[in-house]
Amino acid sequence: MIDSLPSITDMEIPTNITEAKELNWTKWEAAIQWELNSFSDMNVWTPVEKQGGMKIIKTKFIFELKWKGNPEELVYKTRLVARGFCQQYRIYCEHTYAPTASLTSLRLLLAMELKNGWRTATFDVSVAYLHSPIAEMIFVESPVEFQPGWQGKVMKLKKEMYGLKQAGH
Repeated sequence: MIDSLPSITDMEIPTNITEAKELNWTKWEAAIQWELNSFSDMNVWTPVEKQGGMKIIKTKFIFELKWKGNPEELVYKTRLVARGFCQQYRIYCEHTYAPTASLTSLRLLLAMELKNGWRTATFDVSVAYLHSPIAEMIFVESPVEFQPGWQGKVMKLKKEMYGLKQAGH
């Protein structure tokens, strides 16, 4: 049965909204709305009037397909990301380093777990980056095609957003 399922790499994944509209738009639009609802539910941003002199970071939707637990159930996912590669150090952000465990540390912990009979567990924090407050004043372009009332406005971030250089800090 699994052999008859198409590979995700064989499926067309859009790179922008225009392509998404040509490839199963109903499902992509639902995924986009879910993502925007996450931003709203987490109180990530607030719309403000666009003013001259504002440094506004562009945004983009990233599209992804994933198999859920049932191999026949395909999940359409999107992420709204800031184009953080445009950020200039000390203008948009100060701290960009996020400490992570080295492979040696991970191996040591796993060895201790085995030796001492400890149980390990994993978990996933849904929309993890959207939980962190942001220190800098950052404005990103609004997805006006999905929120017509935001025409002429930009979004002032209250929390981190995917794609920002300091988001993992």
